[in-house]
Amino acid sequence: QIQKSAANNDLEITAVLKEIRSLLRKSAKNESGPFTFGGENDIIKYNDDQPRDESGRFSEIGGTPETSATGANAFEKGFSTANAKAHWSGNHGHSKEYLEEGIITTRSEYKQRALELIQSPVDENILGYKLPNGQIVRYDKERNDFVKGHPQQGIATMFKPKDGEAYYRRRVQKEGGIEHD
Repeated sequence: QIQKSAANNDLEITAVLKEIRSLLRKSAKNESGPFTFGGENDIIKYNDDQPRDESGRFSEIGGTPETSATGANAFEKGFSTANAKAHWSGNHGHSKEYLEEGIITTRSEYKQRALELIQSPVDENILGYKLPNGQIVRYDKERNDFVKGHPQQGIATMFKPKDGEAYYRRRVQKEGGIEHD
């Protein structure tokens, strides 16, 4: 596929495919994933004998770590640069909500706050739930911050809901969130 995309001058697709190949090679080399490489043509083999949980997700090394509805979750990354820009000053433009309170005044602070909150365990002030797809939600009742993301994919959004905790409660119901481990 890399050769085909290069022959068609699809440079962006070629670059993405090469990056995927590189990541798969690393996965196979470190034995940290369900893929192995064989032969000089980089044939990718999928090892389907990896342990899985009830939902079919990988449950041990090489798979997706379990997320906690109530405990701390380690995120591999926070907001992507483009997503943070869109949520701070772009289409979603939440900067005004945060500038008004005077605590968060830059996109960098916004990104840091989102990462700190999403990784927090639930307590008397922080509410939270998880979704079957591994996404995590945290809501800070004191600061009225709602954040949602996935530990491997990053943060999707953070904002101040107009109706605070009522918004959080509606999302739990609508999304079928699990508020316990």
